[in-house]
Amino acid sequence: MAQLEQQSPVLRNVLVQYFANYSREQAKQAFENVGKVQQSLLQKFNEALKLQKIDSKLEQVLITNVYLQ
Repeated sequence: MAQLEQQSPVLRNVLVQYFANYSREQAKQAFENVGKVQQSLLQKFNEALKLQKIDSKLEQVLITNVYLQ
């Protein structure tokens, strides 16, 4: 767990990169299917952890709040 906590900047960066080119409308549309977004992010997060040579894998991603500006 400590290894994963140390990787939080990497995971935040993955999150930012994932949504960087989304317009407000695209983000709004994407969140109509939260499960798909969660699965996509789970895959991206685990790929990033693997690149950091972390053996642990995340089992799920939970999206609890979404704020669009």
